[in-house]
Amino acid sequence: MVKATFQKKFPSLFPYQVGWNRREPLSGDGAAGTSTVDELMDLAYPYSSFDLSWSDSPPARDELILVPHEVHIWRANLDLNQEQIEVLLETLSPQEQERAKRFHFTHDWRHFIAARGILRNILASYVGMAPEKLHFGYGDRGKPYLETTSAGGMVQFNVSHSQGTALYAVTLGSNIGIDLEAIRPIDHHNLAKRFFSPTEAATLAQLPPELQQTAFFRAWTSKEAYLKATGEGLAGGLGSVEISINPDSPPQLLNIGGNPYLTERWSLQELNPGPGFTAAVAVEGPIWSLNCWQLTIDN
Repeated sequence: MVKATFQKKFPSLFPYQVGWNRREPLSGDGAAGTSTVDELMDLAYPYSSFDLSWSDSPPARDELILVPHEVHIWRANLDLNQEQIEVLLETLSPQEQERAKRFHFTHDWRHFIAARGILRNILASYVGMAPEKLHFGYGDRGKPYLETTSAGGMVQFNVSHSQGTALYAVTLGSNIGIDLEAIRPIDHHNLAKRFFSPTEAATLAQLPPELQQTAFFRAWTSKEAYLKATGEGLAGGLGSVEISINPDSPPQLLNIGGNPYLTERWSLQELNPGPGFTAAVAVEGPIWSLNCWQLTIDN
């Protein structure tokens, strides 16, 4: 089985399966009351911030639990060696392998195989299947979803990668989107005028010049994370989602389609993907727990 072969060659990657438990009533530090998971949606969001540091020691197999309103973020390096690429290539579907062949540049081809193969291995760990056995469907705008279900419900996921780094967001039963961007020189003034709301573009222009580029990408990733979560993607219109732009505080959803009340259905969390990058994840409903793990593959 390809999964067993992959784990045998690279034991530090996916050394576990994921199970789902119904947690007991919440208690102790950080608890919001005594409600069970089914009642969490009726409570105010209990957390305003999370530990966004990256752990390179994922929990043991029997300790990694995914429940509703919990988000797992995985970070991976896509610059793998040839042996690793070949192992991941075997896990892809014939359609994915054919798609990989269409890339003109070798590094794009390798990054696609790495990103898709790692995704399959991550999701396989959640549903308890071999990576090559997973089946994906696609929404009207092309957003992939997992057709394979698990004992715990529908695993929802989203992926973003930039310049050799990939982020994977996984949750249970809620729409989710993630976006990662490398901070780089661009014409952010004209892009903001074109794709941002007038208020956002004006706010960005009023910032000190040395802060504008990073602020632009922080807003962009937040907007795209939300649009990816809804399945609309960029076709949904970046200008339809208004984000707060403040270098001293995390981006927040201000209104969606001109309606500020729609933002109450969503959680937006800025991430810390590493130097030179910015990222955000958007989830429908509250986020009660968020964990960030760094994937490593042994040579």
